[in-house]
Amino acid sequence: MKRDYNKARNRDRKELEKKKTQLKINNADKITALKRQKIKLEDTIIKLQRDLKEKQKKLDKERENNKRIQESLSKNIKMWKEKYEEIMAKYAVKEYPPEY
Repeated sequence: MKRDYNKARNRDRKELEKKKTQLKINNADKITALKRQKIKLEDTIIKLQRDLKEKQKKLDKERENNKRIQESLSKNIKMWKEKYEEIMAKYAVKEYPPEY
């Protein structure tokens, strides 16, 4: 009986060791796959951050350019308005009160 017990115990130990080894192998594969996935995600994050910086620079340049254009147009409008007022003043019809 003691022998049967020892045999069963040894058999169970071997099975547990076999399962433990198999779990280690499975976990190592999963860990490797997760590490690869992590590296890909980190690379993607770096690429997206780089793209974001480039687009932000482009947007900032575009905003600055638009600001310059707006300032230039405002100056032109002001200049043309002044010229218009000069012309209107020069050629204004003077109204005289009606004389009877």
